[in-house]
Amino acid sequence: MVVLSYQQPPLDAAEQESVYQILDSINPAIPWRSLFPDDLCVSGPHGVVCDYPSESNASDAIETARIVELNFGYVSDYTPNPPCSPNATLNPLIFTSFKYLRKLFFYKCFNESRVSFPEVFSSFGSSLEEIVFIENPSLVGSLSGVLRNFTNLRRLVLNGNGIDGEVPEMIGDLVNLEEITLSRNQLTGELPGSFANLKKLKLVDLSENNFEGCVPESLGSLTELLKLDMRSNRFMGKIPESLRNLQGLEFLDLSYNHFGNFGVPLFLGEIPRLREVYLSGNSLGGKIPEIWENLGGVRRIGFSELGLIGNIPASMGFHLRNLSYLGLDNNKLEGSVPEEFCLLELIDEINLENNNLSGRIPPLNLKVGEKLKLAGNRGLCVDNMLRHTKIRGSLAQLKLCHSNKPEIPNAVFFNEVSLAFFNPHLVDPDGDPGSKSEFWLFNLDFDELPPLEASFDFFLRDFFGMSGRFLAGDSLPSAESKGVKCRAGLDPSDESLSLDDLLCFGFSDFSLVGEPVTSPDDRRLFDFGKSGRSLSGEFIDLELLPLESTYKDGIKYGSFTSFHFDQFLHEIKKEILHDTF
Repeated sequence: MVVLSYQQPPLDAAEQESVYQILDSINPAIPWRSLFPDDLCVSGPHGVVCDYPSESNASDAIETARIVELNFGYVSDYTPNPPCSPNATLNPLIFTSFKYLRKLFFYKCFNESRVSFPEVFSSFGSSLEEIVFIENPSLVGSLSGVLRNFTNLRRLVLNGNGIDGEVPEMIGDLVNLEEITLSRNQLTGELPGSFANLKKLKLVDLSENNFEGCVPESLGSLTELLKLDMRSNRFMGKIPESLRNLQGLEFLDLSYNHFGNFGVPLFLGEIPRLREVYLSGNSLGGKIPEIWENLGGVRRIGFSELGLIGNIPASMGFHLRNLSYLGLDNNKLEGSVPEEFCLLELIDEINLENNNLSGRIPPLNLKVGEKLKLAGNRGLCVDNMLRHTKIRGSLAQLKLCHSNKPEIPNAVFFNEVSLAFFNPHLVDPDGDPGSKSEFWLFNLDFDELPPLEASFDFFLRDFFGMSGRFLAGDSLPSAESKGVKCRAGLDPSDESLSLDDLLCFGFSDFSLVGEPVTSPDDRRLFDFGKSGRSLSGEFIDLELLPLESTYKDGIKYGSFTSFHFDQFLHEIKKEILHDTF
């Protein structure tokens, strides 16, 4: 409610009665007249706004105030408009009293009882500046012949209603329009060329209707436009080149129409203020163009399901430093994921699913986490250091990249605890007992891990009663170095266990399976394997196993003497440190 200045003249009696009738229509269960018995301009419900219209004659100006805004439908505690009941209705004749009404707002009011849009607005004159009807599915009828008198209209917002038919040619007569939102109705037909007359338009939203035909080139003359949303219609043909003239455009959504076979428009690179662009679901085809140099302010790009081919331009990563979302899924893109994507410091989500991409994944996952979507690209692979980081995303489902040197996974996930070291005198990589070759063995018996590369995949059956998938090799990563430390650690805050001080890897002349044993030279070795049971009980903290099979540096063990494994070990993280013992 606006408190009147000057003499605060009383509300016109006819308008006060009309407001009561509207309130009774939208929610008859509330005793409006007893709740608000006085002048509605002085103590009326929220949403009823009065003013002292300059258009009124001198006698009216002295004696009466006028209703200039009516807002119905509870929005929030901050805008507690009079609420509408499920069976709210409206008598169009009620509005004949409001000669000075500038704004009419209904939010989620007409859900069951049919209300005719043309009948309601047949009673209004040229005073209306804003018509806002949001989420009123029972508001039906067409726009034809209704809007003719609204020459002062600035906002026409009909969102989520039952409006049907075509947009009339006379829409171009509403030259003061700054916003036209007709989304989620049942509108059909082509857009009239008279849209070109609406030079003050800043926002056009025609999304989720049944519009068809070509988008008129005349839209390019709306140079004040900030937002153009035409998604989910049946527009066809070529995206108008004239849109390059919309130099102030910040939001463009043409997704899920029938635009086709002309490629991603090059003129997008000529709209410097563009912040969001969505073209998904059109058969544009072609390659992603090199148009990004002047689009550093773009935050979101949706290019899904466009039939795109070729490589992803590295320039996208170099120029689009403000990008938070990139959708290139369900195309036919090839090549690698650009390393330059690591420069996207504000990125929250990258969707590259269902393409033909290949090669190594750059270290993006720490930026986008589980919103790095890569499924459906058989040629992609991931380095061990990325595959099982704490924020796994879809990386865990990808194969390991090929390396000339054996690698140990950065993190290995188990459904049961299985970390074991075996006597190299008992078995070689071919499983032949008695071999003198030295090798290392790591159990990777976990359902979700993809197949290992052939050089590492060995199946040892009936060996100490164990079977499954193992990682094996005859040398360690960075074997040319004199020492490699492998630290296993678990964070108790992750409901796991901590072994931060355990140095866990090395060649061995002796079995490390079973209870702690003493070697002939009095060196102690310890089991960290399942050995037919879960790990539980006390263990000495094994700090170091050197790589040299002679163990000339010995085995060190420290003060950590009473660590208890109370549950299966679910994750082991290893950090490989390239230093010399």
